Amino acid sequence: TLKKRKHDKQGREKKPQYRSVPVPPSVVDFFDLVFDLRRRQHKNNDQPFWTMSRTSAWRMIKQVMARAGISGPQATPKGLRHGFGVAMVTSENPLPLHILADLMGHSSTATTEIYTRVLAGEKQKMVLQAWKG
Repeated sequence: TLKKRKHDKQGREKKPQYRSVPVPPSVVDFFDLVFDLRRRQHKNNDQPFWTMSRTSAWRMIKQVMARAGISGPQATPKGLRHGFGVAMVTSENPLPLHILADLMGHSSTATTEIYTRVLAGEKQKMVLQAWKG
């Protein structure tokens, strides 16, 4: 993900900030297979897939989600972002909050902590798993 913000929440102009999120080579290969990006753009694996507007990215995510049969709030860029955050903190090898905060562009880990909140059923499952382990 690359994101550039020109203004803060109060509308003040700020220095543009770019952020990249590393992805496994298998994901790069998958995107290349689906979108044929490397051949069409004459790029190698160390360069960004593409540059696009926020609107184009939103449209692409909606199309992919529709093809996958996913609907509702999770079928949006925000839902995808939230799903990424939750997956990164609830996996078997969770990312430390300070690393996830950096990847997501949060200035504080307090903002990132929202992704650690789990449903009651999941919480119970996690606690029982911890007792076993």
